[in-house]
Amino acid sequence: MVAARNRSTGEVKYFLTNAPATIGLSRVLVVGFRRWHVEHAFRVAKSEVGLGHYEGRSYLGLARHLVLCLVVLGFVSLHARRLRGEKPGPDAGAGVPGVERPLRVGVPAPASGG
Repeated sequence: MVAARNRSTGEVKYFLTNAPATIGLSRVLVVGFRRWHVEHAFRVAKSEVGLGHYEGRSYLGLARHLVLCLVVLGFVSLHARRLRGEKPGPDAGAGVPGVERPLRVGVPAPASGG
């Protein structure tokens, strides 16, 4: 059993391993902290490509569904990386706080009712 503590947050994580002593503690910690990436991939697959939507009854159907979902996730991630990049042209400050153009017409005061 290996325990890792984050000194800045005080968070403690525990890892149970059966790796031989020749592997070394640093390698066990590297593998242990990669678990987050795997869990994130499954969370994205469940929400984006329908990994959790299988309602079949056979193991073979489930295996096929898993393979297809992971292929789709790989396809989408490769094309998202390719398409993600700099904008081809200027955007006139869209999304940057503090660059909004001032209103030309004032907003009328609410009518007081009595």
